[in-house]
Amino acid sequence: MDFLEFVARVEAEVQNRLGKECSIEIHKVYKNNGIKHTGLIICPKEETLSPVIYLEPFYEIYVDDDGESSFDNTVTEIIECYQSGNCHMDEINPGAIADFEQMKEKVMFKLINGEENKELLQDIPHMSYLDLAVVFYLLLSVDEKNQVSALIHNEHMEAWRTDVEELYHLASINTPKTLPATLRNMSEVMTEILDLPEGLELDDQDEMVSLHVLANQKGLNGAITALYPGVLQQFAEKKQTDLILLPSSTHEMLIVPDSEDMDYEHLQLMVKSINQSEVPRVDRLSNSIYRFSRENGQVDII
Repeated sequence: MDFLEFVARVEAEVQNRLGKECSIEIHKVYKNNGIKHTGLIICPKEETLSPVIYLEPFYEIYVDDDGESSFDNTVTEIIECYQSGNCHMDEINPGAIADFEQMKEKVMFKLINGEENKELLQDIPHMSYLDLAVVFYLLLSVDEKNQVSALIHNEHMEAWRTDVEELYHLASINTPKTLPATLRNMSEVMTEILDLPEGLELDDQDEMVSLHVLANQKGLNGAITALYPGVLQQFAEKKQTDLILLPSSTHEMLIVPDSEDMDYEHLQLMVKSINQSEVPRVDRLSNSIYRFSRENGQVDII
């Protein structure tokens, strides 16, 4: 059974099991950097939000253990995923969330690559920023383990009778408050990741202490913290120098104080190499590197 047949059979079987009380739809979902997923949307008649269950991972499980019993088990897993609420929320019915007043405090923003997301940007409100784009989403819920969010599309903006400027204004207030910035040196981060015993230190401490990780407290979509008011300026004043920003991923920025002997070409090649070999495509932000000017507070591409 190929993927298209799998999708058609899943849609029919889920509808059969859940009955007429739920509407079942298949949608193409555009993710970051041109990645597309096939989403199964299950919408009970009494509900207003429709979770999206990506079918590609379930198809891989099915292929690994092909057979009719495997298909039945896969459908069961999909329904359990839906019933447990452990699904991605990447699509909204704009008619179901017509009250913009209730949504205002949930409007957030994040950074994505501009060139890699040309097709997606045609369908969503955004603002250009260097070679990046500021895009907007609703943070519907967040806890210690998960966050449920939904990208804002042009149709939502039209239904709310708002514009990009208002979305940006709301997001610039909501996002720093809900997802505060964190700035730690690389030595602290690595010590935490490796769970080193007290007193045991890493090699190359000086180099890692100068390299800082800028993110948010949840570790998701944290590169936008570079746009939080005062974050870069305060760090630049502390270091008494300009700053070099290395886009580690959509989730974080690496920051190092600028210096006369800084090899920008080497840094740019390093960022590009790490993007290609270590960062999942969906999380890649840019191959560029940036400089924050302590004097004028501006960020430019090097």
